[in-house]
Amino acid sequence: MHYDIVASIVTYNNSIDRVIQTAESFLDTNLNVKLVIIDNHSPDQTLEQLKGKINADFIQTGRNGGYSFGHNHGIHQYKNTDFYLVLNPDVTIHKGTLEKLVEYMRSDNEVGMISPQILNPDGTIQYLCKQNPTLFAQFLRRFLPTPLKKLKCYKQYMDWYEMKSTGYNSIFQVPYLSGCFMFFRSKLLFDLQGLDEKFFMYLEDADITRRINQISKAIYYPQAQITHDWHRGSYKSLKLTLISINSSIYYFKKWGIKLF
Repeated sequence: MHYDIVASIVTYNNSIDRVIQTAESFLDTNLNVKLVIIDNHSPDQTLEQLKGKINADFIQTGRNGGYSFGHNHGIHQYKNTDFYLVLNPDVTIHKGTLEKLVEYMRSDNEVGMISPQILNPDGTIQYLCKQNPTLFAQFLRRFLPTPLKKLKCYKQYMDWYEMKSTGYNSIFQVPYLSGCFMFFRSKLLFDLQGLDEKFFMYLEDADITRRINQISKAIYYPQAQITHDWHRGSYKSLKLTLISINSSIYYFKKWGIKLF
């Protein structure tokens, strides 16, 4: 069977109720869709808990090889689709969003990747459209003492980095789209061989957006919306902070260092 959209969700000890909520929001559409749940060998046996509760295919990778590793299991196995969605398990897709994205992508063949407007649970905008990563943005905004983040020059820089001058209310091309919801024209994603598995987690989204922009366009489309229950895990965990640093080192080795 050929699908309009195949979506993959990668799990690792995630909240079962939260995954079900995300899955149901994706499946609530008249489009011909397929959902794939890919588990990176969760100790809590996530797949066994989800089976029978979600209309999906299930893949057990057998090891925790990371975010890109997990999603590539779906990307490499499900080629029979017009569009492919890399989806976080903490996202709720608003009714009609998938239809709007498909309609826009089908109307403009130059677009290879698209992001809807991403909202916090309270309805405010998450400013997740970014310039390509810089050393300043990757390290200083994480480790700079909070009092220094109140400086005008820092705020001005972060407003530029997060592209706030756009107002987030119009369609524009973006150097770096958020990995929580990456909606691809599938042929281009397959041509690029999926996500780079050398990124265990973090910055795989910056990398794939940059590669898409080399051959097509990555677009922000605010007429469609999702809600992202974002917790900035790497800011609260030493282990995730170290993973984030390793991803930054690999990213700058691959693409070159940009200070600001």
